[in-house]
Amino acid sequence: MGKNILIIEPDDITRVLLAKEVEQTNNIPLGVDDINSGFDVVRKKNVSMIICDNDLLEGFQFAGELKKSGFDIPMIATSTFLSNHKFMEKEGFWCSLRKPLDGEGYSMLREGIRVLKKIR
Repeated sequence: MGKNILIIEPDDITRVLLAKEVEQTNNIPLGVDDINSGFDVVRKKNVSMIICDNDLLEGFQFAGELKKSGFDIPMIATSTFLSNHKFMEKEGFWCSLRKPLDGEGYSMLREGIRVLKKIR
């Protein structure tokens, strides 16, 4: 059985594409469109990884709230903006992938999920 991977993405099409990638790694995508719904999923499900849109800085708020609440869940940020990777890591993200994801971005996402399976 695969792991639950939460996808927080406001854009329906992007969320569906990310969910398909998660399914291809034999994991279970749990897609929501905002951070409040994301918190609900984290509280109710055993989430092993989070893929979080970070365009409106809500992703940073979400990461901070997770830490305060005692959750230690690896996160991958997605953003249409270039991000300072050291800052992203400090805030709790494994990495940042630039949207729209291309072949390389999807490959990096799948690799991150594979690493997760080995360590969690």
